[in-house]
Amino acid sequence: MSNTPPSPTIYQAAYGTAVNPSLKFKYDSSDPAVGSDPIPYYRSLLASPPIMVERRAIQWGIVSRYHDCVEVLRDHKRYSSVNPNLPGTEDFDAFRGVPVMTFVDPPIHTRLRRVAAPSMAVRRIYDMEPQFRAICGRILDSWSGQSQVDAVRSLAVELPVRVFGHLLDIPERDYDLVRSIGAPGQTLYTDDYLSSRHTYITDLIRRRRARSGGQDLISLAIAAHEADEKINELELFGMVMVLVTGGISTTADSISGALYQMVTRPELLEQLRANPALVPDLIEETLRYDGPVQTLFRVTTEDVEIGGTSIPARTPVYVVTGAANRDPAVFQDPDEFDITRDPNDHLGFGEGVHFCIGAAPARLQGKIAVQMVLERFPHLSIPEGWRPQYAVQAFGRGLKSLPLSLR
Repeated sequence: MSNTPPSPTIYQAAYGTAVNPSLKFKYDSSDPAVGSDPIPYYRSLLASPPIMVERRAIQWGIVSRYHDCVEVLRDHKRYSSVNPNLPGTEDFDAFRGVPVMTFVDPPIHTRLRRVAAPSMAVRRIYDMEPQFRAICGRILDSWSGQSQVDAVRSLAVELPVRVFGHLLDIPERDYDLVRSIGAPGQTLYTDDYLSSRHTYITDLIRRRRARSGGQDLISLAIAAHEADEKINELELFGMVMVLVTGGISTTADSISGALYQMVTRPELLEQLRANPALVPDLIEETLRYDGPVQTLFRVTTEDVEIGGTSIPARTPVYVVTGAANRDPAVFQDPDEFDITRDPNDHLGFGEGVHFCIGAAPARLQGKIAVQMVLERFPHLSIPEGWRPQYAVQAFGRGLKSLPLSLR
């Protein structure tokens, strides 16, 4: 049974009359018009229980309130992650049927995640902080002498590219391939593209199998496979692809988003400069306030009821975590950016069995990037007149650029 719906007065008090009741029926996560300014749509969605809408000649459910989203994401039996190949759901199948953790359910998901877990273990990742800082330092060295940089291209993307190059233990000459796999804005891959990447990654797998004791992502996965978890080469290819894709694009969007929130708030910038230990709180609030992942995809396996709304079996469902993270029934003053927010139980990394396996490296890279920028460049600002523009994907959005003046 669903949680008791919150009182409508909560939303009335939070939004007053600033709600367009019709916008909720126009919500489409792939629509650039929605992605460029989603907040009015979120308010409209939150002001009502879950709804049904028609998209591409079929019915879709939209779930947006926090507790409803949590219920859906924790119930993988009734809300599956397996793409049903219905009209419009191809937007959520970047890998064109290659088996990846994101789009499978237990027990397959459990098996794949156990193979990937050793390489993404929180303690292992945080033990790598010195290496990650050294990587970030070399990137920021290239900023020396410049008066302005694009922080998206020259830091937010470049740091996770080099981090995953390090985690994969591949030579720097091959980093362009890593960049292409995790490029922000990449929504659907062509068959030729996947074929060329499959050739490269399977060759890496072959070479890693020929040696033992490696600590890179692929070697650890192979070791877990040979110990007790069985994974075929196509699944291993999919694992590398989804870890690199998610690890680069969403981390890049998180880093650039945090820098943007910080630099556009002078008092916050000074507060963080005075106390860099607060940067992890900046990262968490950015993930809540405007994180890279705004919508997740599920499909019902049976007739369900959520938040008082009936959704038939085999119906695709938008789980709008971007709206849930601004639910005034859970977050006080949700439209305020507040790094002191406590608790801050956002859904920026999802929830349930599909909670983001790359949360640790994403959090660590965000902390390192912001702290080191603050240390090295004390006079940050954004050029006057610049306005943010976003690359919009089915799952979320990220800044196309972020010009930072360094002097």
